Amino acid sequence: MRKPIVSVVIPFYNSKVFLEDSLAKVCGQTYGELEIIYVDDGSTDNGFKVIEEKMITDPRIRLIRQERSYAGIARNTGLQEVTGEYVAFWDADDYFEPDCIEKLLETILKYDADIAIC
Repeated sequence: MRKPIVSVVIPFYNSKVFLEDSLAKVCGQTYGELEIIYVDDGSTDNGFKVIEEKMITDPRIRLIRQERSYAGIARNTGLQEVTGEYVAFWDADDYFEPDCIEKLLETILKYDADIAIC
């Protein structure tokens, strides 16, 4: 059986100082079947360049840029682009353990749940 793909949507606005750590946390997840979608919500700090640089070496990452519309709209923009069977919403300044996605997905599959929250 094929592993389910999990889409991680990460909206950001002027979060350049957090993006390297954010990329390390999401790209370093123990569950690797990820689609990683960053949505730049009209940032003025050129944070998108940090994402573009990492995209060169990690094909799981996608970048969407939009005019400033605020976090909810940015999340919806990312949600429209997901291809995964499951979706996680993270923020650029969030901290997650390396096995976060793996544990959440294991719980969903074990209990045939529709949602897992942490």
